[in-house]
Amino acid sequence: MKKWILAVSLVFLCFLPISSVFAAAVKPIKAAVKPVKAVAKPVKAVPPKVKSIFIFLDGKKVAFKLQQPINVNGRVLVPLRDIFEALGAKIEWDDTTKTVTAKKADVIITYKIGSLTGNRNNEIIEIPVAGKLVEGTTMIPLRFVGEALGTNISWDEHSQTVLVSSKVKTEVEVTNILEGNVVEIKGGDKTDKLVLIGFDQLNPNFEAEATQWLSEQLVGMTIHVEMDSKLREAHGYLLAYVYLPDGSLLNSQIFAKGYAKLKMTAPNTRWTELLTYVQNGAKNHKIGLWAPAPAG
Repeated sequence: MKKWILAVSLVFLCFLPISSVFAAAVKPIKAAVKPVKAVAKPVKAVPPKVKSIFIFLDGKKVAFKLQQPINVNGRVLVPLRDIFEALGAKIEWDDTTKTVTAKKADVIITYKIGSLTGNRNNEIIEIPVAGKLVEGTTMIPLRFVGEALGTNISWDEHSQTVLVSSKVKTEVEVTNILEGNVVEIKGGDKTDKLVLIGFDQLNPNFEAEATQWLSEQLVGMTIHVEMDSKLREAHGYLLAYVYLPDGSLLNSQIFAKGYAKLKMTAPNTRWTELLTYVQNGAKNHKIGLWAPAPAG
């Protein structure tokens, strides 16, 4: 009898809609999903990378021990002790008055941190930006150092470096550019010819372009000429480093543009380190003669 009832029940279920069966067996489940609020994490501002300021003194890169040079309103400040010692001066520091005294030969320089004036052999020198202490290091304007010790300070745009030269320079006027990188100059009633130190010849592939560029940079301009140990080459031309009116070193621009390969010949090697640095930059950026040869 039980078997007969079970069989009838199964047959009855077969005629019910499937949805009804599941509806009876399964209870609906309500989703209990809570809205998630987006939490914005604070984004820390990444300070821009400060580009290093390299300083070359008479061709050698100056090594600063604790603090690197900084730019303050377009003026370069350098560690006082490092730069004065590099220039051959002896330093005395008065911590009570925050005053430095530098001595070199018959020159005595004094400067008080925070002041807009310095003193050279009792002569007042005005300073556009005051010196200051940076993490315990006394920083002073490089321009003041140059004026106080009689050195030439210039910014070389192509190498992005500060050039400090303690050597005597002669002011001359350029009258012409001759074949083979020979520059005609005139000083007073005297004329002469010079060639740039650092290379024997321009790269043949860029000779025409380089000669035209040199003419644009030099002809009719007043320049400053700096000599090295050996004054003249075999043809009697002066061997020179040439400074343009803006203070940049023409010799370095030749290598920055990739117009020639560096070749320094002893004893004229004063600016070798700078010129090597500039040429390496041109190599890395594949400029001029360092650019890949065109395909085909």
